[in-house]
Amino acid sequence: MAPALEKLGRSAEAAPLRQRFEDFALSERDSNNIHYRAEARYLLALARKNSGRADEAKALIAGALAARPDLLPAWLELRGDVVDALPKLTLRLYGRICG
Repeated sequence: MAPALEKLGRSAEAAPLRQRFEDFALSERDSNNIHYRAEARYLLALARKNSGRADEAKALIAGALAARPDLLPAWLELRGDVVDALPKLTLRLYGRICG
């Protein structure tokens, strides 16, 4: 959600949201529950990737898959098979509607 807000030019709203996601992921990344641990590492990987830290993101994805090999979103992210959260067409339409 934070990247979508940033693409819409709403960085002031995105920053605290991004920080909350990162804080939560950091608090759960070493959880004893493998589901929490895997999903927290995946969430943190997305945050790191979005902030330009691709190598760290890949390591976190690997950690998520080590904890839970069936975590499909992590596999898709690792392969690069991700869908843009806010396609350019949507941004153009939003700009025309609100601009």
